[in-house]
Amino acid sequence: MRQIGPIGTTARVVVGLLLLVSGVLGGRVEVIHGQFRSGFQPLSIGVGLIAFPAVVLGWQWLRSRQVHDRLQATGALPTLVNMLVFAALVLTPLYAPALSFTSGAALVFYGASMLLAALRGYSGCEVLAGVQLDSGQGRPGRLPGSRRPPGASREGVTGDVSAARLRTSSF
Repeated sequence: MRQIGPIGTTARVVVGLLLLVSGVLGGRVEVIHGQFRSGFQPLSIGVGLIAFPAVVLGWQWLRSRQVHDRLQATGALPTLVNMLVFAALVLTPLYAPALSFTSGAALVFYGASMLLAALRGYSGCEVLAGVQLDSGQGRPGRLPGSRRPPGASREGVTGDVSAARLRTSSF
């Protein structure tokens, strides 16, 4: 079920593409004497598409072992935290040049998350777009290995792992 309309979808696609392309090109495009150059860094793309999503998924998995409700990362405080994390990652070259690849990785991760959220029509936090689980029955899903609340059956409060489907969301 789509939670955003055509304007929200278009906004997420435009911003997502801008972030993704900027991250892939390393934030730099030059044409000198007919020669194209960019700041392309394969490490940034790998970290943005594999490592960052793995960290978010791992964090969600650990959280699901303690808290059995869906994460709703919307509102003023979660938005502020998300903006601060994004700024810290993008500005890494200014304070930790050795880790400058995280700047492009953050752009790739956030851009891909925005595109995934647009594709799914998700209205929540984009960063969670790839890791939010939903049982498909209006109940929170469970990540493999997470614990059920005491007394809950396999089909109980937390939903059945085999019925869980990937649902997009984001930070």
